Amino acid sequence: MLLLSLSLLLLSSASASSPPQNLQILIQDNTLKPSDVSDASWIDDPCCPNGLNAVQWAAKLGSKAMPTLLRAGGSATLWHEATQTSPVHFASREGSWQSLKELLESLDSEAAAGEIARGDEHGNNAAHLAALTGQVSVLTLLRKVAGEGGAAFLTAVNGNGNTPLQIACFFNHPKFTERLLESAPVKLSLGALAPNGRSALMLAASGNCAACVELLLAAGADKSEVGPDGVGPLEIAREKGNAEVVRLLEEQEL
Repeated sequence: MLLLSLSLLLLSSASASSPPQNLQILIQDNTLKPSDVSDASWIDDPCCPNGLNAVQWAAKLGSKAMPTLLRAGGSATLWHEATQTSPVHFASREGSWQSLKELLESLDSEAAAGEIARGDEHGNNAAHLAALTGQVSVLTLLRKVAGEGGAAFLTAVNGNGNTPLQIACFFNHPKFTERLLESAPVKLSLGALAPNGRSALMLAASGNCAACVELLLAAGADKSEVGPDGVGPLEIAREKGNAEVVRLLEEQEL
């Protein structure tokens, strides 16, 4: 009986799969092969820096290993518990367009839309994260996958009360702003105020984004709007000392 138990234990240990010792590097160097993940019961377990699993790590890096990992059973939706972040969030924030496309295509339309709109630990959905660094191609893909019926994520507020448009304007991303303004719901939300009492136009003036100011005015933003403190975009621009932004706003007064 003892010998039988020992044999079963050894058999169980031998059959248990484990990730390749150099998995992190294989993903990083785009050299992961299907044979490396032929038996991948470990695939959703932490294996890479900061407790990321293989799919999350590939999404963060924009690795060409993503299709191989997904075919091996990797999850496109599994949360990274420490940051409440999904692979879609990692790919959106880092601008990993191809990885994001593969992740979303691995899901049905309802699940894909849910991942796009899902908030991380700070309430940021995929559009908020893409707005931080102005990832236009990511935004284009998100809009295409979500469709017009799923455009609410474009005007959603994060945990700080900011919309993707407000983030893009403050961080000086005019091309991203222009792409957002193609959405009718975004245009309708131009006057929305962030918790600090600033609209997208005021934030563009504060962030010295002259191109964003021009785009917002052309889209119908009200240059006479003021925050709870009675301060408007022109006053903000004058305080910041950006002559081009001041000129654009003063011309609107003529």
